[in-house]
Amino acid sequence: MIYKLLGVIFGASVAATFFIWKSQQVDQSLEQDFVELFERCRTSIETGQPFDSTGLEETEVRKNSKQNYGMSSEQVAWALPGSDFQVLLTAWVGRNNVTRHLCDIELQDERRLLSPVEQGLLMRQFAILQGKYVGARTHKLDPLYVLIPPVIMNTFLLSERNPRGCSVISTISMGPDGYFFSAGSAEQRTKKCEPEKAALQ
Repeated sequence: MIYKLLGVIFGASVAATFFIWKSQQVDQSLEQDFVELFERCRTSIETGQPFDSTGLEETEVRKNSKQNYGMSSEQVAWALPGSDFQVLLTAWVGRNNVTRHLCDIELQDERRLLSPVEQGLLMRQFAILQGKYVGARTHKLDPLYVLIPPVIMNTFLLSERNPRGCSVISTISMGPDGYFFSAGSAEQRTKKCEPEKAALQ
């Protein structure tokens, strides 16, 4: 397991280092904003607490972001002023009347193209966080993680269920052409939420 984690971190670091000589051309706020919003998403979904929208501005949910989940769903979007990123919060109710929550990080401008340097740096930041939390044993690698080329992606899981009894996954994925980007945390729809187990933790 530890070798797999080291391999993921090493691979992401190499990808970023390959373009490091160009990094001076990349706005450092891209990485900082990503980490800030990702941590807000992760914390909210993992703890079951309301999303911290301090300093953010509520914005319209993009047409392409609107999705119908389960029996019903509600979505709200928050933008970080001056940033390339925004957050999309989704709460949806399944047929079993259980509400699940998602917190996705999107590019504010859906036409925005991420350069290879930017992709490498964002993957590196995710791998650093992954290594930090998996190393602390509060999280674990996803045993079902499968790389599906050409999409570039990485994931990790909360070791225990969150207070709502749901399994939580954090992900990052992007297309090699730079046009597709997605990251965030979510209560997994493929695993049953079991509040009774959360109460015993």
